[in-house]
Amino acid sequence: MTLRPQLALLAALLLLAPARLSAQVAPKYSNEFLNIGVGARNLAMAGSTSSSTRGVESAFWNPAALAGAPARWEIGAMHAEYFAGISKYDYLGAAYALPDSARLAFSAVRLGIDGIQNTLEVFDSQGNIDYNRIELFSVADYAFVFSYARPSPLPGLSIGANAKVVYRDVGKFAQAFGFGLDAAARWAKGRWAAGIMAQDITGTFNAWSFDQEALNPLADTLLNPIPDNALEVSLPQVRLAGSGRFQINPDMGLLAELALHATFDGQRADLLTTSWASFAPALGLELDFRGIVMARAGVGNFQNRVDFDGSQWTSFQPNIGLGLKIKNLRIDYALTDIGSQVVSYSNIFSLAYAFR
Repeated sequence: MTLRPQLALLAALLLLAPARLSAQVAPKYSNEFLNIGVGARNLAMAGSTSSSTRGVESAFWNPAALAGAPARWEIGAMHAEYFAGISKYDYLGAAYALPDSARLAFSAVRLGIDGIQNTLEVFDSQGNIDYNRIELFSVADYAFVFSYARPSPLPGLSIGANAKVVYRDVGKFAQAFGFGLDAAARWAKGRWAAGIMAQDITGTFNAWSFDQEALNPLADTLLNPIPDNALEVSLPQVRLAGSGRFQINPDMGLLAELALHATFDGQRADLLTTSWASFAPALGLELDFRGIVMARAGVGNFQNRVDFDGSQWTSFQPNIGLGLKIKNLRIDYALTDIGSQVVSYSNIFSLAYAFR
């Protein structure tokens, strides 16, 4: 195989996923980068935190938890790298308390791979390799989330919602814009709390456009014609969680939380699955010393797997983490990954600062 077909094939594999959107309106795992989540505390507890989440990161796990926070302003940030630094994931958020205990928040996330070499034009008109013709581009997903939360008239109950704008960019080859809504509620009384987060309640629509001229070198490689545009829809998902906090002694407390993530895009490899829905459980624990030092652990991402010999087994993802609160500053760390036990772990740090 010559060099040119190899390069074309690699580029085709990169662009094949969005190109197939014209044939499948509601594909599985659409906008999946929004399910990674933000905040090292939440990730260390395996994403089980829809009832106990707090602070500015709550917009992604349960925006209703933003209501009633004591700080007038809070800002948060997170950076993570996956696959030996090839993929970078960044988050920045801010929350503001209104006079009536309601709260507004804005969050931005980016998941991207930068510095990809575009070698489609590496050959000049004479068929010679010219490395000066190589261009660099990025493949990145962006989300901008506007959140609102407020206490309800019912004691202990707060409600919240997100409006999401999604932008997906594949260099000069393809772009997509999307919009979606989330709705959430949280109830708390004493040591107990419960939360529900309904993501993409109306479906999140991504409208793709493709640059025919830029993709023309791939026309002979792709099995289907390159579309001018396409529509992708993310179907609704629901996160349910319940938690309880127990005082071990005057200095130490333990928070335990159980969550269930339900998807409705057909059968997945989750632990509990049917022909129309799949259910993924997660468990998180947080041990704190005087609310200053926290140790966390979580287990989730249970997957039913089949080996080449036909044997079946269940994989899972364990996570651990630490937290430190110094006055208005929170520093959180998680040792985690976005795969299973067989994927190398990733170090995740997040910061949050409250202005009271």
